[in-house]
Amino acid sequence: MAATPEKDKPVVERRVREMKEMQRQLQEKYKDKWEGISPEIGQNKLLWMLGELGEVIDVIKQNGPGPIMED
Repeated sequence: MAATPEKDKPVVERRVREMKEMQRQLQEKYKDKWEGISPEIGQNKLLWMLGELGEVIDVIKQNGPGPIMED
C-alpha cells in the first residue's frame, strides 16, 4: 500500500510531525547544554512540572484568582 502524500494527511498529524522534527533539531543544536531525551528524564521532567503546578494551585487557593490575573 502506498504512503499517503503529506498534503493529504490531517493538519494535526502534520503539525505533530513538524514539532517532533523541530525538537530533534533543537536537541541536536543544544546537545552540549541540554540533557538528552530518555524515558527516565521525561519522567523526572513530568514529575517536576506536576510539582510546580501544585505550587501554582496552592497560590491560587490562598489568594484567589483575582490578584494573580491583575498582577
